Amino acid sequence: MAGVSDTIWLHRPGLDVGIPSDLIKAAAETPGVRCVVVEGRYGHISFVLDPFQQTADTDLSNNAFPRQPSASRFELFQQQQQAQPNPMQQNSSSMQKLEQKPGGTK
Repeated sequence: MAGVSDTIWLHRPGLDVGIPSDLIKAAAETPGVRCVVVEGRYGHISFVLDPFQQTADTDLSNNAFPRQPSASRFELFQQQQQAQPNPMQQNSSSMQKLEQKPGGTK
């Protein structure tokens, strides 16, 4: 990871930071610097460190600025309970209904 000495701040008011090619051009202006932070046309600044999770980072909660909210274990459980059954589960339940014979017991 880049340290303070390897990081540079660029203030480019005309640059749209949402366009990757513009960011690459701005970073190319500073060869030899490992990390370039660009403040562009808009007043907000945000970044995500290691978005593709290519490093062995176990605490992902501190990899973005400003902090991005993450779902708690309880919220994930609720989402899972509300999810529709997958095709295999649907097929299994329809097969069980077909196997049940109408009529009653002998």
